[in-house]
Amino acid sequence: MENNFLVMKPHALIVILFLLPLIWMCSEKTTESALQNIIHTKEVFISWHGDYEVDGCGFFILIDLIRYKASNEEMIGEEFKTEEIMSALIEYENLGKKTQYLCGDSPFPEEINMLKIHSIEKLELYNNSF
Repeated sequence: MENNFLVMKPHALIVILFLLPLIWMCSEKTTESALQNIIHTKEVFISWHGDYEVDGCGFFILIDLIRYKASNEEMIGEEFKTEEIMSALIEYENLGKKTQYLCGDSPFPEEINMLKIHSIEKLELYNNSF
């Protein structure tokens, strides 16, 4: 009986070595897809870079030093179309993918992270000086 156990060991090792990468890949995809469905609430910065019709770039959203484009940019109101960087509170979903955009006279498209806005509220910056 002891000999059968020793003979089975290499086969078990091969099965384990085959299954480990599969388990690892499945858990990574599950984590990514789970993050995509979570709605986050964050204070963000929004900058306006002109209308697309006149070679502008639309809105950019800065979250934790990472730039994003919204898949539903029309959710961002006219009050954000200003030369100043605006502060806002948004509820959003990280889409977990990038998109290419081309604006202005740039000869090459750039890639940027995508998000979907669920709600947006302009935040007023207060001057604390007296």
